Amino acid sequence: MKNLLVFSFILFATVARTQFYYNDIIGTQELNQRMKDYVTNRVASITATGFDAYGMKNTSFYELYEVKENGRLLQISSLDEINRKNTLFRFDNNGNVVTQTDSTIGIKDVIEYKYDNNGRLRSILNTTTDTENEFNQTEEHVWIYTANGAPEKMWKIMNGKDSLLYQFTLDAGNNVIDEYQVKNKFKYDPLYYYYYDATRRLTDVARYNKIVKKILPDLMFEYDEQNHVIQKIATVSGAQVGYVIFRFGFNEKGLKTKEVLFNKLKQKTGSIEYQYTFN
Repeated sequence: MKNLLVFSFILFATVARTQFYYNDIIGTQELNQRMKDYVTNRVASITATGFDAYGMKNTSFYELYEVKENGRLLQISSLDEINRKNTLFRFDNNGNVVTQTDSTIGIKDVIEYKYDNNGRLRSILNTTTDTENEFNQTEEHVWIYTANGAPEKMWKIMNGKDSLLYQFTLDAGNNVIDEYQVKNKFKYDPLYYYYYDATRRLTDVARYNKIVKKILPDLMFEYDEQNHVIQKIATVSGAQVGYVIFRFGFNEKGLKTKEVLFNKLKQKTGSIEYQYTFN
């Protein structure tokens, strides 16, 4: 039987991939902040160990994070029931990620990040190739901002020629509240809706569900007093598990120490514990 721990992470990644504002802008900011936290705390390596619902060590899941080159490189080596993977993140002098290279059996993904003079993400270029060079596919996201620095538009360009335009609606605080596609100057219904709490922290990412004919959340977030995300709930319409719950623990330095997963019945399905070494 496929390990539900591994399946839950794949499910969460699949949900997030199609939400452009969340995946590109927020996701990149979170990655940059995580690396800055590693550097500030002089983290040398992190070992992630998986456990099943009964607390037994999962020998088919393993991750090793290594901070190298004075915080300019983060290397992640991972193993799960599906494959082995090696990921390299390179950062500039400002602590912003500039390249991400993922290598699995037969496939190589390279993502290039570019920023404007104000440090805002300007573009992401994802190039996927196979080891035999039989195919080469690119997807580029080019971001355009308002005069106030909030995301306004994003061009999605496939293989350098086919393009789609996405636009974003902002609230009075310049928070993105929805994203939608524009084609031939026609604005389609929003693909996603974004909701915030009183302190402008993202609480929900939602979309319209055609089956129940109402807006339902895809992602929900809860925070502690230090603004750490202590819970994420990821939902997928029609998925067998319905949704999965991720709960997180942190130490006094703000570094994540534990990740516990639950199914829709709130039954524990597995956990991951993080062990740190320091310079």
